Amino acid sequence: VDRWVLVGAHYDHLGTQGKAVYRGADDNAASVGILVDVARALAAKRPDGRGVIFVAFDGEEPPFYDTGAMGSQDFVRAPAVPLDRIGMMVAMELLGHPIGPDGLPDAVRSSVFALGAERSAGTSARVDALASAVDGVTVRRTDAEVIPPLSDHLAFWQARVPFMLLTGTRSAAYHTPWDTPDRLDWNRVGAVSRWLEAFVRDQCAPRRARALPPRRPGRPLHPRRHVRPPATAGRGGSAGALGARPRRRALRPLRRPRPPRRGRAHRPPGHRRRRRVGPRIGPPLR
Repeated sequence: VDRWVLVGAHYDHLGTQGKAVYRGADDNAASVGILVDVARALAAKRPDGRGVIFVAFDGEEPPFYDTGAMGSQDFVRAPAVPLDRIGMMVAMELLGHPIGPDGLPDAVRSSVFALGAERSAGTSARVDALASAVDGVTVRRTDAEVIPPLSDHLAFWQARVPFMLLTGTRSAAYHTPWDTPDRLDWNRVGAVSRWLEAFVRDQCAPRRARALPPRRPGRPLHPRRHVRPPATAGRGGSAGALGARPRRRALRPLRRPRPPRRGRAHRPPGHRRRRRVGPRIGPPLR
């Protein structure tokens, strides 16, 4: 196996603060449970093509977030396999609660957001094809920058590894002692697990190489190689992130100089055109 799909979720939480115990059922024990469930399914029936790496990261929560002490940052510094061999990294966050309050349509409540699929070639099409493949969950794509990069996918984004974050929204119990297992939607957790298994199998499946069109004789192989990609801006290099296309200026056709009107070049300064006298056909000139 020379290509890999990596599935990751952080297992740390806030621990205890005084007498309060922060169990972190939604953030992020539910995602770790999904990771283990998908690993069990793929071990029972191995996917064709690529291999799969499962990683439970530590140090995602404060005070370690956005520092070199994050487990995902450490993995990128010393990866188990070369980073250029990882074809897709999937991170998971906040997947144990439905979207919104009770009473919303099931199509809304069952939503799971996929951030970052647009940053790698072909991933958006595969997510759309599998969006409703599993009952009980609907995966909806959105841009990676719709929220700050507050999870383990950031390290892989910065390393220019294709990535995707599967996430829900913050519930009322987020980062409180009330984020407990009895408040989770276990049917949703199981549905997300089945969907992620299908997605990982799809990412592992070998695909036919795209045939390039025949090159015309005398035509350069890369006629636009001189075009510069957009400059990197912001944390994580969002402007020059993976999958960003270089901006190309449209070529304007050359304009031929307009010839001067007849006789205008030979008129002396201050010359006034003489009014026409005599019969006319049609309305008079104004």
